[in-house]
Amino acid sequence: MFCQIFKELDRFPLVSVVIPNYNHARYLDERIKSVVYQSYPNIEVIILDDSSTDNSREIIEHFRNNPKIKNVLFNSENSGSPFKQWNLGVSIAKGEYIWIAESDDIADENFIESCIEIFESGDNDIKLVYTDSYEIDVDNNKLGRWSRWMSFLNTNLWVNDFCVGGQHLNKVYNHFINVIPNASCVVFRKSAYPPSTYLAEIEKLKFTGDWRIWFYIFTDSRVSYINKPLNYFRYHLNTTRSNPSKRLENVKEQYETIYKLKQAIEPSPDIYLYEQKLHELYGMWNPAIRYFFTKQNVEILYLALIVDKKLIRRLFQTFINRFKSLLWCQKCL
Repeated sequence: MFCQIFKELDRFPLVSVVIPNYNHARYLDERIKSVVYQSYPNIEVIILDDSSTDNSREIIEHFRNNPKIKNVLFNSENSGSPFKQWNLGVSIAKGEYIWIAESDDIADENFIESCIEIFESGDNDIKLVYTDSYEIDVDNNKLGRWSRWMSFLNTNLWVNDFCVGGQHLNKVYNHFINVIPNASCVVFRKSAYPPSTYLAEIEKLKFTGDWRIWFYIFTDSRVSYINKPLNYFRYHLNTTRSNPSKRLENVKEQYETIYKLKQAIEPSPDIYLYEQKLHELYGMWNPAIRYFFTKQNVEILYLALIVDKKLIRRLFQTFINRFKSLLWCQKCL
């Protein structure tokens, strides 16, 4: 219906779809098809491959002549950060609206149309629209809707469509937890994207760059949420946790991001929820006594001491428990 109205008016705002890819050949064909077959007609697709070592290039080349594919770029070496690819894609995009379509996710065919309908409703203060998502596994089996995880933050907010001030979301939730599960469920106005001075720091990150970008956009925006799972968010089991180095880097970035975002506003979080997040983050860190004074752990400790007032108590309890375990093991020998 919406598209029919726009056909009569002969006006479709251009949407730029950026597909950043690195070694997702297994999912890439399905991802690109879910973009080019969108019901919304006026899109340009930008595919950025970050020096993949699988057969991603072969799959991408198969789509090169599709009229909706406007740019295909292959990096000669890996950039080291997915957010460098985001920034490159946005910089060359010509559309009024941007969709970062992660290469391992899938979209409902009406995803763009549903988002643009809200943008074009007349409220120019809306600068970001996002939808609920299905979590799916590597074989496309549905694991559930992402909104079920948001009930611990607010039992009422994410059960319906809503449109609220982004700064409110920042003050209550988004300064300590990323309320958007992944980029693929988001469309935003290109004009709302952060400036290069802000992005220079984002490009140093590997895990929390999206969170900081959403925070920036929320600061001067109304945010609209569609309680319909129009995005399929690929969940890779144990991807980060299975790699100790990546896990610790993620923990460090999260502590640093919480610290920086709290400095940017006057937060008013639910104290219980904030404590739950810090407890969860500490559990993710799970510092081992014998590796505690490595450079990475010391950097995390510095940030954690600033953010978490109960950190000393948590560390003390951890070390006491592990010391008791060592004594028990000695008795068993």
